[in-house]
Amino acid sequence: PRPRPSPPALRLCLAPPPPRAPAAAGAPRPAPRHYLRQVDNGLAHASRQLHRARAGTGDGFDYPDTAFGQSLRWTADMIETGCPTRVYYVSIGSFDTPASASFDTHVDQLSKHRILFTELGRGLRAFARHLRGSGQLDRVLLLTFSDFGRLVAENRSNGTEHGDAGVLFVMGGGVRAGLLGEPADLGKVTRGGLDATVDFRHVYADVLRHWLGVDPALILGNDGGTFPIVSA
Repeated sequence: PRPRPSPPALRLCLAPPPPRAPAAAGAPRPAPRHYLRQVDNGLAHASRQLHRARAGTGDGFDYPDTAFGQSLRWTADMIETGCPTRVYYVSIGSFDTPASASFDTHVDQLSKHRILFTELGRGLRAFARHLRGSGQLDRVLLLTFSDFGRLVAENRSNGTEHGDAGVLFVMGGGVRAGLLGEPADLGKVTRGGLDATVDFRHVYADVLRHWLGVDPALILGNDGGTFPIVSA
């Protein structure tokens, strides 16, 4: 979200931890109990503050009763409270989840996608309604991404293998509406996959520059290209 003033009690959402990592890296023995107790107490204190901050936030939205849905609910609640955190990360399926709950569908893709996209759609719909109801939608940009695309043809297990090109979805009150970029051409397949028509780094660059106010060259190098996602 774009920044705005926030209550002091919520600064813990953004405040960096004490610089203990260098000392811990050279420690020849396990961390002392008093340090572990201090960390545990700090986490418990932060949890209590976050729960208090969420009291009275939006309710009655049809979030999926899944880890993904509840993560979106927490994110919307924290944005509504004014927490100064600028970037939230929520995932649906990963290498740490069962194959049946992941978009990395090498097996039985059609039936799994039917379930996963239903969960994704319900979650994002509730998230958008929640933000609109709390007056926050224009401050939020939601960007989906994956670490790889898929090949075009099915494999022998009714799934697909990793490929280069994929799709990317952006949602929010400050983004350009509609389908952006050239549509995929199934008549042009390279090494079994579609040719990418947009460099994903240019999408990131536009979000960094025009939404977060960061020079993309500091993160992505000096390519200089952008793809217009954020509306003027």
